[in-house]
Amino acid sequence: MYLVLKCIEGLPSGEILTLQRGHCVTLGRSPAAEHRIPDEHLSRLHCALDFSGDVCRVVDLRSRNGVYLNGARIEVGELQPADRIALGQEVFVATYVNSLEEEPRFERRTTEPVQETEPHCERCKCEISLATFAEGEVKEKDGRFLCPDCGSITDFDQDVFEGFQILERIGSGSVGLVYRARQLFMDRIVALKILRLREGISQKSVMRFLREAKMISQLSHPHIIEIYDINEYHDGYYLVMEYFAGKNVQTILEDGGPLGLEDVVNIAIQITTALKFAYEKKIVHRDLKPANILYSQERIAKLMDFGLAKSLGMSSWYAITKEGEGLGTPCYMPPEQVRDARNADQRSDIYSLGATLYHMLTGQFPIQARNYNEFISFILEREPTPIETLNPNVPPDLRAVVRKAMAKDPNDRYQVPDELLTDLLRIRDVYGIPIHAGI
Repeated sequence: MYLVLKCIEGLPSGEILTLQRGHCVTLGRSPAAEHRIPDEHLSRLHCALDFSGDVCRVVDLRSRNGVYLNGARIEVGELQPADRIALGQEVFVATYVNSLEEEPRFERRTTEPVQETEPHCERCKCEISLATFAEGEVKEKDGRFLCPDCGSITDFDQDVFEGFQILERIGSGSVGLVYRARQLFMDRIVALKILRLREGISQKSVMRFLREAKMISQLSHPHIIEIYDINEYHDGYYLVMEYFAGKNVQTILEDGGPLGLEDVVNIAIQITTALKFAYEKKIVHRDLKPANILYSQERIAKLMDFGLAKSLGMSSWYAITKEGEGLGTPCYMPPEQVRDARNADQRSDIYSLGATLYHMLTGQFPIQARNYNEFISFILEREPTPIETLNPNVPPDLRAVVRKAMAKDPNDRYQVPDELLTDLLRIRDVYGIPIHAGI
């Protein structure tokens, strides 16, 4: 049996979609959707059609403008013959047929999943992953994309800027590009993070940039990148930060695969001490991941990029996170943060560190999914592949630490960083791992 949807209003008017029983398909305006409809009123992944039962169910994937069945907005509904379903500007009429030959007068298009290449940024040509789409900062128009870097700021090509000699671009954060620079007056090498207020950058991005400065200024710690100063200039803002000659852990993983036990435990201990200090200051990071950890050849680790951080105390900065917003990077986000970023507390950072340890130990993301809806379902309901399946050399007690840190229920995790640190220090002592960074 097939579900036949004929579009009677909207951009693909007259088009026929067919879905065979036993299949499920996602619809939306993003290439991540298995059937893409180029309508700006649709969300990237707008809804799913699930024909696993006797009738097809339509499921709203938390879309911005909703799914309407016979004029009523729904979260989940069953499609009956002659039902009308409205998505954005499109209206479809449902029919069930035993064979596609029963509808010979219509053009037919079967919505089978298509293996598409990842979209690329129009300007810098970098690949835009599903995780990047999930962060919600990709700009899209007529099938062309700008990644979070290029969508909000342009490259900075001046040799001298506000008393700094620009030496090289070294990366980017959640907001702003980062350069290695020489502060001429102090004659020291610094990291300069510059936000240029161009190309329609949002007020939220500006607030995140300023919030990062506010947060880090409270966190003077050997395993957190230090901020020296923040200033405004004619075209935006800039942060003057400690320059640390280390690679981010994401790059290390991409270049060399899983890390050894000594490196993983050392990074875990050092970053946990950073989380402990931040927790004592009532600050949670909310975007802890390998890309936000720098690690040097001397085996020193530092946590960076507090652009999504939140104060656990009462603060006006808290208000820029909207209800239902799941800030962070999906592969490392705990369930409560996916549901609403305002739920994040120190246990959320502990989960994210656990997910980061999982990635360092196995060389694989803790979540494998084909689209954003699968990301969400996995985070909320499924457990990652056991570490021992991917790397049998990881000691059982370290595997147990990662499992506890990544528990779905926050009450089943380590409740404060001190508890996690105690177990990590014990593992370090049991396995005779050399002490690094004075810990």
